[in-house]
Amino acid sequence: MKHLNATLFSILLLLTFSANANSDVSGSNDNPLISRYPETHIIKYSISEYDQFDLPAASIAKDQDYPPVNKGGNSDLLSFK
Repeated sequence: MKHLNATLFSILLLLTFSANANSDVSGSNDNPLISRYPETHIIKYSISEYDQFDLPAASIAKDQDYPPVNKGGNSDLLSFK
């Protein structure tokens, strides 16, 4: 009886983890402009109201200095697995 309980508990635990393994992080959603790869799920999700970042203005070339372009706006971070 002890082994049966341990076995049933193990199976229940595995089913719980496998059911949650394919679900997205709570509160996350896909970007409407970008489609997702099949059989992936969101493992990390964050939204920023406003971020600033520098974009390269040109490819890196020896002895040439191009100032970066500073851009700002909303930022969504989606990590998939």
